This record gives sequence, structure tokens and C-alpha cells, in this order.
Amino acid sequence: MSDSVLEPNSLLSDNSTEDDSQGVADSLASISNILLNKTNIQTVERQFSKIVEDNSDSIYEEEPVDIETFLYSPDYLGLNITLSEPQLAFVDNSSRIYEGPIYTEGVLQSGQGSGKDTCSIFINLRIVYLLWCLKSPQTFFKMATNSFIDLINVAPTADIAKNIYFQTLINIVKDSPLFKNKITPKITSKLIDFPKNIRLISGNSEDESWQGYTPILIVLDEIDAFKSEMELMRSRSLRHEGAEGVYKTAKALVQSRFPGIGKILCLSWPRFKGSFIQRRFQAGLLEDKTNVPANENGTPYCTWEFNPTKTKDDFLDFYRTDPDLAKARFECDPPYARDAFIKDPVPVLRAFDADI
Repeated sequence: MSDSVLEPNSLLSDNSTEDDSQGVADSLASISNILLNKTNIQTVERQFSKIVEDNSDSIYEEEPVDIETFLYSPDYLGLNITLSEPQLAFVDNSSRIYEGPIYTEGVLQSGQGSGKDTCSIFINLRIVYLLWCLKSPQTFFKMATNSFIDLINVAPTADIAKNIYFQTLINIVKDSPLFKNKITPKITSKLIDFPKNIRLISGNSEDESWQGYTPILIVLDEIDAFKSEMELMRSRSLRHEGAEGVYKTAKALVQSRFPGIGKILCLSWPRFKGSFIQRRFQAGLLEDKTNVPANENGTPYCTWEFNPTKTKDDFLDFYRTDPDLAKARFECDPPYARDAFIKDPVPVLRAFDADI
């Protein structure tokens, strides 16, 4: 079997320049070196940080403002709400694309109503703004100048993707002075097209078409609502990937397009003990390149801890009706299984001398 070589020229259009060709070649070399263990993600990040440091006067069309000015100034998003300290830190850390610290993954396990979707929308818009501030984001990232740079939200279902998350995102864009007066987009029901070939795209776990884009960011929204691999096996479904499969596909897609810079965000409250978000949360606490908001003792935030505009008393009726589900939704303390036949497993575990 003969070896095949991917030529940089095969990825260029007829309008591409010599600089484009060199940029594509450099990007392919970076990816190849990572795959062949000749370098690592940290080295690529340092290379991009050095580009910013050495060329700060020449790379920007407009010098980017800090995160709080971006969120609250009447010339930018002009928000009439104030994010909590952990919310602001998560948005800031998860949206850095050319100045450190640069994280390649974010894992937000927090209670329902804590503002996970709101934070991820601000992260999307912050990255769009930072890309737009560059004279040419494609040139900066060593891409062909006519390439797209995509930011994708993947929801559990098409209905949630279109009617909840993406519609909220569209409303914020339409109300924002920044996107009304300076970065004017073209908006459809599933896509927001910004200048400089920057796009926000609505996807869902039931449709694999989002896997053909060029993402610098993929948000896996309420990933614990995606079916697990075991659930797919039990239902004999071959059509869709489960949470683990979608995560692996998204991570490979982002890292192949933007090695060391692109990001995956996993957001969810946990549906059962040992679920995908719980496993990623625990693993992420030990990973240098993963941003994991957590309490000082390493536990996930309850709804009212991450979003202080809420209190536990707001959910008293829910606790009275279904205390187990309420603890899962608002305190990230779920039962052992969804719709478990044995509602209280402690006596059974004790019968087998389980350590509980």
C-alpha cells in the first residue's frame, strides 16, 4: 500500500496567495508534529502567544477591550445584569484565544438555573469579538484567507437547539450595541454570519452535519441529557452517537482545526452518579488545560452558589415534590440511576457490606 501525502496546495482556493500557502503548510506541520509526538499542545500555545507579543501593533484592526468593558459598556453588549465572580471568571478564562492562560476545555457542572447557557453565550460572543478585532483572523491562525472560523453549539435535540439556546443568542445579538453598530451580522434560524467569515452555528446531537465545519469552539450543552453509550446499546440505536462519542468527535474536530487554541465546553447538571459530566468534572480538576469552576473543596456549584440571584428557598416546592431530583438539578447530587427502580439504594448496599 502506497503512502499518501496531503499537499498544502490541495487545501487552497484559486484566489489564495503565497502567504496562504505558507500558512496552511505551517498549520499542517504543527498538527503533524503533535500527532507524531514531536511537540505538544503547550508548545503550540507558546508559539501563538509569542505572535501576539511580537506583533501587537500590527495584528489588530482594533485593540480589544477587557472582559468587563465588553460585557457592561453601553458601546459593547451593554448588559443590565452583573455576573457573579465565578460566572465572570468562567467567561473570561473560557474565551481567551490569543493571550494566556489559554484553556482547551471547560467543564461546568452546576445546578439548573445557575446561568450555564448565559455564560456560554457570552463566551461565544466574546470569541467572535476577539476574532473580529484581528486584521485577519485567518492570517493570524495561518489559514487560507477565505476560510470560515466557526463556533458551534450542540444541544441534546433539534427543538432545544433552535427554540431555546439559539433564539436566546439571537436576541442578545440583536439587542447588543456592538453588533448593531459595528459588527453587523446576517442572521438565520440556524446560523449567524459575522464579517471576516466568522460564524455561529446551531447544532444538535441528533444531526451530524455540524461535524463538517471548522470550529474554534464547540459547546456541548446539557451533555448529560445526551444518551450514554450504554443507553444507545440497550436501544440498539446505530443512528446517533452518545455523550462520549459526541465529546470525542468534537474534541478531535477542534484540535485538528486549531491545535492548542480551540476549545470544548461541556455544560450540564448531573442526571445520575458517575454520569458523563461528573466523570469529566473530576478528571478536569487534575488537568492543566481544562477550566473547571468549583468550590474550594472541589465540589461543583449549587444553583445559588454560581448564580447568587437565586436561593434554595426558590425551589422549596420542587424539593417537597421530588427531593431526589431536586438535589440532582440544583445541588449536583444525583441518584445512582435515572428513574431508578430502587429509590433508596443505601439499605441494599449495606446488605452487601458496601463502603458508603
